[in-house]
Amino acid sequence: IGIAFRRPSIIVASHLLAYQALVQQGVVFSDRPKAAQTSVSIHSNRINLTTTPYGPTWRLLRQNIVSVILHPSRTKSYSNVRSRVLSTLIQQLRSDSEATQVITLIDHFRYSVFCLLVLMCFGDKIDQPQVKQINDVQQRWIQTMCRFVNLSFFPRLIQKISFRNQWKELIQLMQEQESVFIPLIKARMKPKTKEDVVAYVDTLLDLEFPEEKRKFNQGEIVSLCSEFLTGGTDTTSSSLQWIMANLVKYPCIQEKTIPRDM
Repeated sequence: IGIAFRRPSIIVASHLLAYQALVQQGVVFSDRPKAAQTSVSIHSNRINLTTTPYGPTWRLLRQNIVSVILHPSRTKSYSNVRSRVLSTLIQQLRSDSEATQVITLIDHFRYSVFCLLVLMCFGDKIDQPQVKQINDVQQRWIQTMCRFVNLSFFPRLIQKISFRNQWKELIQLMQEQESVFIPLIKARMKPKTKEDVVAYVDTLLDLEFPEEKRKFNQGEIVSLCSEFLTGGTDTTSSSLQWIMANLVKYPCIQEKTIPRDM
């Protein structure tokens, strides 16, 4: 199926062809399509887990986040961070319960999860004003991204002429994000003490491209940090919301979560 200015789409209707493509020849067809120009600009030449083609770089990034940052052995090292976020969440819930009868849990869950991810990403020295600043720029980033989708549907020359204002807005948004993230990244380059918790940025600063044999630049690290914050916030907060809903629905299960000495 071919649509003007868009890459063609291939629809496989045969069970036999689908089996051959996805199972027998899975390695051949498992890679991602070439990124659109906007994706290349936004993600610093596709350096993130979501858009990087399968290969040495993708395996390096996946191994780093799965085996280092999100590995169960890291759970204990983030215990103080989790306690700090939990304490803030409880204070916010108590404050809201005194001011109103209805509390929207998902908003509190989302912000708490975001705080946790920020501290895991940039280190536990980040204070609340900095978290709020990061949250604001990420929210603007997420809410605005859908407006730039049409830039991928037209040739680059038409984009630059007909959508120059959108390109300017996109570049400005990227610069705003970098102005917030890069100082935090540079702060992690300073010597650390034994008490410092290993942050996601620390692992990225130590990584090296397997093929190019070079370190990640600041733009690439910004892209990876943005992906880390965006990818983990809504998914985790939504899971927490469903957990709470089921605890309310099944009081017998809720009772099992309360310590007997309380």
